[in-house]
Amino acid sequence: MFNWMKNNKKMFKSSLFFGLVGIVTVAFCFTIFNKSTTANNLAKCEPCEKKAAGNLNLVPKEPEISSAELEKMREEIYKNNYSFTVSQNSNEYHLCGLNPNYVNQAYATAPLINAAEALPAKWDWREQNGVTPIRDQGNCGSCWAFATVGVMESAIKIKDGVATDLSEQFLVSCNTDQWGCNGGWWGHKYHVNPGAVVESCFPYQAADVPCKSSCEHPYRLDRWGYVGTTETVPSVEALKTAIYQYGPISVAVSADGYFSAYSGGVFNRNNNGSINHAVILVGWDDSQQCWVMKNSWGSSWGESGYMRIGYNISKIGYNASYVVYKGGMPTPTINPSPTPTINPSPTPSINPSPTPSINPTPSPASNNLALNKPVTASEYDQNYYPRYAVDGNLNSRWSSVTSKTQWLKVDLQANYKINLLKIKWGSTNYPKKYRISWNGGSQEVVGTANWNQIALPDVNTNSIQVDCLTPNASYYVIYECEVYGK
Repeated sequence: MFNWMKNNKKMFKSSLFFGLVGIVTVAFCFTIFNKSTTANNLAKCEPCEKKAAGNLNLVPKEPEISSAELEKMREEIYKNNYSFTVSQNSNEYHLCGLNPNYVNQAYATAPLINAAEALPAKWDWREQNGVTPIRDQGNCGSCWAFATVGVMESAIKIKDGVATDLSEQFLVSCNTDQWGCNGGWWGHKYHVNPGAVVESCFPYQAADVPCKSSCEHPYRLDRWGYVGTTETVPSVEALKTAIYQYGPISVAVSADGYFSAYSGGVFNRNNNGSINHAVILVGWDDSQQCWVMKNSWGSSWGESGYMRIGYNISKIGYNASYVVYKGGMPTPTINPSPTPTINPSPTPSINPSPTPSINPTPSPASNNLALNKPVTASEYDQNYYPRYAVDGNLNSRWSSVTSKTQWLKVDLQANYKINLLKIKWGSTNYPKKYRISWNGGSQEVVGTANWNQIALPDVNTNSIQVDCLTPNASYYVIYECEVYGK
């Protein structure tokens, strides 16, 4: 009995010793975890959170970034001579929500953008009355929906001169891709068909609520496309061209704690983390080497809801996309001065002044009015995009099968008196007969290979369309389509 008690005491002491070691170990691990969590909070946006349906009164919480963390940020900003400031923004629900895993669920129908040569050094659609107010996604990872809706609202405002408030909740609740407050991707396809819903019919609730199917769809996109190939950041010039030709564009960015705490200046601290946030680019400024970026975290964040972010910083521009909206009324004219300005018509008409154009008048180097203008087509084969037909490069081409009726249309972005059209067809892949169409008229042409020159009687038009009628081979090929006039 005595021996058992003696041995038991030894076992008790041993257990006590190892128990204390275990407690210390757990405490140490917890401390390390806490430090790791704090570091992660500085490195990325807060994870997406779901919100109770119908409740937009966000519950106050502790600041996303503590005062101590903010002070460390400021020390690093000073040490590295960064050109932006940080603060504890009043809206602390800085959620992201863009999920690159969904990229294959969105199918673009418009071609890639061909970078133009002549672009202004500065452009801002806010100065051209081409943006709608800053929105707030609240406690829901729906940045993808706000970046989708925001560019369509801008397209409508630019094209029709009408300020609209479209429903982000429609995209969050009514998509069939399982997107929602836990993330999503560009939802432009839902604005093509069935079309957008107005905010008043399906107000934003910052939650995954059931779809409201009774709303009408008064606005529809014609199509949408990526600026560059998917899962890449297009060139600065290609992004500028898309913004200038089509209006504000949807882009992805790698957002971190510094991004979240941004309060002003040019954000130039690079983050190579994962893509996690969707925003809108509305312009650029070469003198500051930065983009003008519209966010969806409310007007109290950043520079009244906007950020100036350096070119190629934090993967800004990743998987950029643009939309094509035909609209009910064309846009006002933009004068081709060093700093473009809008001269709105006194009263809108069916054919008012044109959309913003890169070269409204022929440049000294070329009087080809179609050069680098937006171009669309019935379809295209593999990587032979329609834009190649107006890029000035005789080695690139648009190609399309002849099994369907094919057409290619050049948007001149202004009214001109056209007197000559030149088309370089493939040596064997040309139509035996094709039709040239313009505003209010058309002319059939007997096709031949190489350069076809078609004289036109000073037709007044802002677009030219080529319809292939009778095939000569299995593919149609246009190496270049040039338009001349005044």
